[in-house]
Amino acid sequence: MLWLIIDTIKHHVFKQNVALAITGSNYGTYDSTPTVRVGGSACEASRWTSDSSLECKLAAGTGRQHDIHVTAGRQEGSKPGSFDYATPQVSAISTA
Repeated sequence: MLWLIIDTIKHHVFKQNVALAITGSNYGTYDSTPTVRVGGSACEASRWTSDSSLECKLAAGTGRQHDIHVTAGRQEGSKPGSFDYATPQVSAISTA
C-alpha cells in the first residue's frame, strides 16, 4: 500500500465557501473521489485537483488541533493535530 503524504493545509475561499487546500503527494493520477475528514467530521465535498493537491469544503466546526485524514482510492494518510478552526470574532454589539 502506498501512503498519502500531507505536506500543507491552507484555508481558502472556494465558490463562496470556506475550504481547505491540501498539498502533498500520492493522491493519484486521476480523480478517485477522495474523502477528507477534519477531526471526526467529513468535509461536505472533496475535490481531486492533481496527484499533489486536493480541496475540501469544510463542515461547520470549532476547536483546535484536529487531525486531517485523507483517503484517495486505496491510499490514505493523516496529519495529526494540524488544523484549527478560526476563532469567532465579535465585530459589533447593539441593543434590540
